[in-house]
Amino acid sequence: MTNGTTQGENAIRRGMLYLIVCAAPPAAEVQDLVKLAHGAGWRVVITATPDALAFMDVPLLSALTGWPVRHRWREPNQPETIPEAERLRQPAR
Repeated sequence: MTNGTTQGENAIRRGMLYLIVCAAPPAAEVQDLVKLAHGAGWRVVITATPDALAFMDVPLLSALTGWPVRHRWREPNQPETIPEAERLRQPAR
């Protein structure tokens, strides 16, 4: 998989889904959410808190998504490693 593009050919393309993962036991199962999102047509990138890394299989998640798992700020002179968001949506209250 390269850059999150090798999903099922019949999947509806929905765009890029950004998953933000915090340190908690459910973080150990985030790969299941990635697979569900891919099945629904989403490309996925993951940003994790540094403490969340202890719960996650980072190499597996990078392989599944095709993108590195971001876990720290990038310096202003460093290139982007994940694609820009196409749109933002705040959950309804």
